[in-house]
Amino acid sequence: MLFSVACYEFVLVIFHRDLEDIVFRIFIIFSVLTLLPVDLALACEKIPHDLRKILSKGSDLILVGELHGTNESPAKFYDIVCNLENLTSRKITVAFEFQDKNIMFLNGYNDLLDGVKSSSEWKLNHDGKTSVAMYELLQRIRALSEKNDLEVMFFDGEGDDRELLLAKNIYASVSNDRIVVVFTGNRHNQIKHGNVWDEYSKNMGAYLTEMNVDLVSINLIHTGGKAWVCMDDCGIHEFKGVFTESEFFKANEQSRYQYHWNIGPITYSVPMVRL
Repeated sequence: MLFSVACYEFVLVIFHRDLEDIVFRIFIIFSVLTLLPVDLALACEKIPHDLRKILSKGSDLILVGELHGTNESPAKFYDIVCNLENLTSRKITVAFEFQDKNIMFLNGYNDLLDGVKSSSEWKLNHDGKTSVAMYELLQRIRALSEKNDLEVMFFDGEGDDRELLLAKNIYASVSNDRIVVVFTGNRHNQIKHGNVWDEYSKNMGAYLTEMNVDLVSINLIHTGGKAWVCMDDCGIHEFKGVFTESEFFKANEQSRYQYHWNIGPITYSVPMVRL
């Protein structure tokens, strides 16, 4: 599967946008070939021991924040979900920061592909959240949901206080018999309000903390590389990283997270759909 995604990203960069349908056909062929055997595609990579201990505690809500537009963050999020299934007897809901609930992916590969291709969110929002790597993550979660008792929800929305709306959408899914694992940009999963550029800003994770939800907030940090994000413009940008002694460790209070997972160097992932 990783081979198919790499081929698709390579072709997207080189070919003209008028040939995108041909590119999708190539992507489908490679995906079908490389998805076999399915168990291999769904295999979990090992996660840090201390992270396993945190997941084993059984918090009702796990917030995972990323820098959009990389190959590595979606892959690490999948490893969290996949390992959690082996650590809990509770049902799991996987929540994504998307709005388009019309994307159907429970009935097979083509439904997901067609849904993404027709989604205005995926065609127009190129801030890194709708990348090839994110699509691959959805595909793997779809396959995992067919094999295990796992549900998927999209919880993004628009409003005067988007962070509060996101928090309410997540809160509505929390229950005693289910663990909700949420994947967002790493501003939203901060458990205190404010951030480095605006001390008065509001954060989804802080609202959920105020709602007394039993939660864990994990921030995915890196050692540097490139990501497809929107800054002055939307495209490939280079980032300096952080080198730490430990791979997984407690965050300080000023960071507004509870834990950091240093996932190493990052590489960029281009948008899945381009007009």
